[in-house]
Formats: sequence, C-alpha cells, structure tokens
Amino acid sequence: MKTKASSDRAGFRLSRFLRTAVALAGAVACLLVFFGCNAGSGDAAEEDSAPAEAGFVGTRGTSASEQDSTPMVLRRVWGGSDVDLLGASVSADGRYLTFLDWLSGEVMVREVATGRSERVTHEGSWEPYAGAQSAAISPDGRKVAYLWYQHGAPIPFELRVIERGERESRLLFRSEDCGYLLPLAWLPGREEVLFTCFRNNGAQAVMQLSVPERSSRVIKEMDPSEYPLGPSGFFLDRGPAVSPNGRYVAYSSPKTAESDVSDIMVLDLETARTQPLVRHPANDFALGWSPDGRYVLFASDRSGTLGAWLQPVDHGRAAGEPVLIKPELWRVVPIGFTEDGAFFYGQNLESNKLYTMTLDLESNRVLATPTLVSGDHIAHEISPDWSPDGRYLAYVTYHRAAVGLRLSRPFLVIKDLETGDTREIKPETTVGRIRWHPSGRHLLAIGEEGVFMVSMETGETELVPAFEGVAMRRVVGWSPDGAHFFYEGGSGQRDPGIYALHVETGEEALLHADDVNRYPALSPDGRYIAFAAEDSGEPALVVVPGTGGDPRVVARFGGSDPAPDISEIRGMAWSSDGNAILYLRVDEAGRGLWKVSAKGGDPDRIELPAGWPHELISARELRIHPDGQRLVFNMVRGHSEVWIMEKFLPEAGR
Repeated sequence: MKTKASSDRAGFRLSRFLRTAVALAGAVACLLVFFGCNAGSGDAAEEDSAPAEAGFVGTRGTSASEQDSTPMVLRRVWGGSDVDLLGASVSADGRYLTFLDWLSGEVMVREVATGRSERVTHEGSWEPYAGAQSAAISPDGRKVAYLWYQHGAPIPFELRVIERGERESRLLFRSEDCGYLLPLAWLPGREEVLFTCFRNNGAQAVMQLSVPERSSRVIKEMDPSEYPLGPSGFFLDRGPAVSPNGRYVAYSSPKTAESDVSDIMVLDLETARTQPLVRHPANDFALGWSPDGRYVLFASDRSGTLGAWLQPVDHGRAAGEPVLIKPELWRVVPIGFTEDGAFFYGQNLESNKLYTMTLDLESNRVLATPTLVSGDHIAHEISPDWSPDGRYLAYVTYHRAAVGLRLSRPFLVIKDLETGDTREIKPETTVGRIRWHPSGRHLLAIGEEGVFMVSMETGETELVPAFEGVAMRRVVGWSPDGAHFFYEGGSGQRDPGIYALHVETGEEALLHADDVNRYPALSPDGRYIAFAAEDSGEPALVVVPGTGGDPRVVARFGGSDPAPDISEIRGMAWSSDGNAILYLRVDEAGRGLWKVSAKGGDPDRIELPAGWPHELISARELRIHPDGQRLVFNMVRGHSEVWIMEKFLPEAGR
C-alpha cells in the first residue's frame, strides 16, 4: 500500500527552478540577486565604449599577439529529463559532476566520461522530508559540501560535508540567525568553503569556513536597507566565480535595487571591498574565472543576443576591453572551469506550456492532437482558467531569464478566444494562482503580499482583507454567487484539508480534514468538490459537499491495475454538465486521461492521440471550457543539458 509519505515524489522533480524556494517557504516568483546593488568604485571601461570583438567567432584570443587559429570545441556530455542543474558543480580535473536526486533527496556524483553515477549522501527521507538543496564538490573531487534541509527541525538548514565513499557526514555550520544558507564554492588550494548566510533580519553575510576546524568568519555583511534581499537562487545559476588564487569573487549585481539588468562586480575576500569589473548598459552576468586568473568569462546581450565574452583581469580589475568568443548562449547555467581551461555549463531547455484539446465525452475520445495556447516557447505558463462566459482564457506567465534558472516577474495573459487577441496585465504585486470571479469582471490572484482581486477593465489590484493569514496551498474556485471561495490548505494551527472562506466576513469553514491531493476541482454548480485522497488506506476519488457534510467515495483507483499513489493523480476537472469527473494519471499502469461518473462507478479511459499517454506524465491543472468540449492543461516540456566549452582561451590564459 502506498502512503502519503511519497505523495509528492513524482511531481517534485518537474519544477527544478523553483525547488529551493518551495523548500524555504512555499515562495514562488522571481529569485532575487546575490550581493545586491553596485557598490564601491574602481577602474572599469566607460559605459559608452564599444567593446572589441574577436576577429572571427569561435576562435580563442583577445589580441593579435595571443590569437591562434584553433577552433573552439563544444561538447554535450549529458542531456535528458534527469539532468539537474541546481546542484551542479565540477571537480578541477573535469572528471566529476555533482547533481541532486530530488526523489531521494541525496547528493549524487556523476563520472563525466562514463556516465556512471554514485550516491554520496545517505540521509534523505520523505516522512518527515529531509534532503540536499545544493552541492559543491572540492577541487580534488574527494569531498562535497552541501546544504541539508530537515523539515520541522529547530534549525532546518545546515551546511555539511561528506567524503565520497563514506556513510557519515560532518556538520560544518548552522545558526539560529541564518534562516537560509548556501555553499558557493571551495576556495582553490584550501580546505575552505565560501558560503552565504541569509540573516533572519533580511541581511546577507558572505562567510568563509575552514572545513578541518569547522571555524567560520564573516567576510562581508550586506545591509538590508541597501539591498533587495531574500532567499535567492541567484548564486546557484549565475556564479559567483572565484579567482584561482582564492582572493576575488566576481558576481553579477543589479544596477539598482529595482533593476533586472546587471553589471559585474568583484569582491576582495581579504579587504571585503567591492569594485566594478564590467559596467555597460547591457545585461552582464559572471560565468567563470580562467584557471590562471587572467580572464573572467561572462555572458552579455550587448551585441543584440546573449553571447559569451572574455574580460581581461589584473588583480581583480579590468585590464582591457572584453572580447566576444561565442554568440548565442541563451539559457546558460554556469557550472565552472576546470584546471585545463575547459568551461562546463548547463542549458535549461525546459518550459511549462499550456495546451488545449477537444474532447468527445460521449465516445471517450480526444478529437485532435493537443495544441499550444501560445507561440511563446520561452515563457512558462501556469494556472489556466476559462472565463464564466467562455470567451476568455486567463493564465499566469513567466519568462525564463537569459542566464541561469531564474524566472521573470509573473504577469497575467487574457486570450480572447473569438478574435485570438491577447492582452497582458502586469499587476504591481507578484501573482501566482488565479481564478475568475463569477461576475467575469475580476480575477482572484494569490500574490506574495496577499490575495488580490485584479480588475479586468483597469488591471488594478485590490487586496482582499478576508484572506489575511489564510494558509492556502491550492485554489479550488468560487461559489456561483461569489460569497465563498474554496481552497486546499492547512499550516500552523490549521488542519490540512479543504476549506470554504466567506469573503465578506472572513469566516473559515473546514469541509474535509485530511491531506488530499493538491488538484481538487469544483463542480460547475459549486455544490461539490472532488479530490484524490486515501480512504481506509486506499487511494480513492472523493467528493465532499461545498456546504459541508460527509465525503462520498466516487471511485477507487486501480481496478485490475496497481492502484496509483494519490500524488500520481495530477489534474482533475468536472464536465460542464456536472455529470462526470475527469482526472489525469501519470503512473505507468494507468497513465492517461480517465473519466468517471459523478454518481460513482468504474472509471473509463479516454482514448488519446498516439504518443500522448506518455507525454502526459508531466501534465496537470485540467480545466474544462463551459462548452464541455475544450480542455486546457499545462505540461512541462523539454529537458536540460550539460556542455563543455574548450579551446577558447588565449594561449596565455590556459
């Protein structure tokens, strides 16, 4: 029998770019930036100066005396849906890569040449959840420093180290004052780790730790009044780059506290001073430091598209003009340099896309292959919802950053199904899940600062006071009269389950007190809520009245097939007449789209186009159009890859 202990396993790995934020506080949205705004002063190229380009792309060299004609070599060494870039680091000899196995919670090491992987840690669990959140391999490849998260622990985040082949790890650092901390890199030639502590007051402290002695010191404190701080995935996907002598750290820094455009700064670890290295009106991101310390590799869109550039460096300062060495380097995730001058990097090719397909529920068939809602292949699209009159489709979209794993600030898209036109609404607050109000004039949106109503006429947002303090994990929908809002939630003093909130009074009613699958669906008349839950130890499709009352089991999953874990039910929706309930299964035994009578009975499999039962493994969030035929859902597509860039440094830089 499968239990709730594994209820989120199958879906956990599908949103790699948000995992750290989810583990921290259930946060969504934009990952902020390491080290904050530009600080200090120093020699740098003028902003309006034109950078020099290499004589021809794909050739290493920054000057006529140093150039040679050996072409750059690019090699893909790993690709697929199992590639993890969030926990990636490389040993100095280029033999080993770290990555995280998000299903087990363990740190893994992959041998690049053979593709063989080994488990490094042996502590992961799901009840309660415990697992690694990031990793950094030592230059000699023997040790791994990593962040460990233990749900429910008094101090949930710890910096640990383990020697490969050993079973026991060692605690390096933890502090009640650090709400979050991350290993950034091993300092070259030393048994020392550079890491960041996120203070509970919002400040950041850049710290250095001796592994043998387990002693640490603060290198630089960041003032929370000066920097836009918070739990950030920035340093996981865009550096920082440590110089080979271990003295300097190059990092990307926003031009202002509100800017998404960054320059490159250098922190001197001995003096704790910062100075600019690359300043330009374009967007610039640090990628790595060459093995001899003479160059910093960075990404920039100054030539019109994002490319890789080399900045000559001397004692942490710019020592010449940057040179373009490779154009077209979108979605690059820096991993690191090896001692022979090869640069490892990842490319995140995943996107979360919305699809629609037309159903014939009488014959249990899909009439056509699912099609994309938008042609924006870079955007991430979530939380689709049809307007009450069926004319519009609303959803939330993010754009993938050109560098790293970050996402842009989310905004709303309203698509007119009659004209095909789309309208963008960019609220002042960050929005997540949405639902149309029954009037069709507003959308309810869950934001970072609360729950808001968004006007379809003006785009303005208004905070809904009744939702203050509500622990909402998943939206369900509105009652037809707009008086109540249903949701799945529970945290702190609240029991997990399904709730109804009276929007005027703020009165909250618990309709079903138990952990449920996080894809509950509201019937069109607002009278019932369907969800997957365990009943008498077995996974079942359950319906509970929206006004309260006893739950009713509609169907038990499985039949002649092995029953799925409730986490393997990824989406649920009622037919427009309320007579049937659709759900997605992603387990091998019953993968596909299923329909069951709302009155109960055996589920029927809906016939899908060729290949789509397998494609649907990452689908979720089913929503049926009021016409009863069109179905919208979102699905993760694509994968990630690890590449090596070789023979691009000047002869003197290797």
